Amino acid sequence: MAEHRHAQTIRRYFAACNQADYDKLVSCFTPDAVHYFLDGLPDIPWRTAHTIARKWQWCLENLGSQWTIEKILVSHDSDEAVIEWTHCKSKLGTALRGDE
Repeated sequence: MAEHRHAQTIRRYFAACNQADYDKLVSCFTPDAVHYFLDGLPDIPWRTAHTIARKWQWCLENLGSQWTIEKILVSHDSDEAVIEWTHCKSKLGTALRGDE
């Protein structure tokens, strides 16, 4: 059975993040996309596909960011998916786990 299109999109997005590939990152979003984070982080939310791509490129370059997909769950009866991930920041020696 082929992987669900939502899971394919999620994998494509995380691969683009790990490669810091601007064009691939932008292709994962509508031009007016917004990426939200927890309160307290600077410069949030990130608005526009361009900004999101540039900010992830900055994270890779300055933090050593790399993401690992732990699990993807796709609903069988609605247009929803959830991902569990780990964000390693090698230049800081830290890691963050989360889900979206």
